[in-house]
Amino acid sequence: MSDHSPSETAKQAAQEPTSTAFAPRTAGSVKMGASETSASETPGTKAEDSAPTVKVALEILGSEQTFVCRAGEEERLRAHSRELEKRLVALGGEAESSDKTRFLIAAALQLADELYETHREHEAEVRELRDGHLREVEQLQAAERTRTEARSQSDAAEAEKRAQAEAALRQRLEHLLALLSDKTPSQTYPPQT
Repeated sequence: MSDHSPSETAKQAAQEPTSTAFAPRTAGSVKMGASETSASETPGTKAEDSAPTVKVALEILGSEQTFVCRAGEEERLRAHSRELEKRLVALGGEAESSDKTRFLIAAALQLADELYETHREHEAEVRELRDGHLREVEQLQAAERTRTEARSQSDAAEAEKRAQAEAALRQRLEHLLALLSDKTPSQTYPPQT
């Protein structure tokens, strides 16, 4: 049995650092909670998520928290912590407050709003690029149709010229055959003996 009262035990637990996993969006889930299991031991994770992990102690609004992240991502986690601390201070969270949760939620909402705006801007840029590419494709298709029509017209003109030349040649051959058929045997060439 513990010689601490329930309220003293709760205070002590609140002051002890806890370990929470930090998994950047690009890295996938490494692990959650204070567990020491690696990603390779967690069911349903990919093999590439099994990178070594390290613990990083961060202090936010005077409260130290320990997070677990992949080796090499410690500075990224610290940068996020500094940004969060700046936002909390800007919101008035540096004063000793019993309602730090409210400041954390406000900072999270600001970050979520910035993420939303960035996402909207990104979507607009993607739409603009896609529309630009579609316009380019339509212009290329129109140019190709114009070239095809020009070739078709050119081919039709050539076919018409050939047909006219063939008709003229046919008329000359018919005229020559008519001349030859009107001649008498003495007029045929070569002379017959």
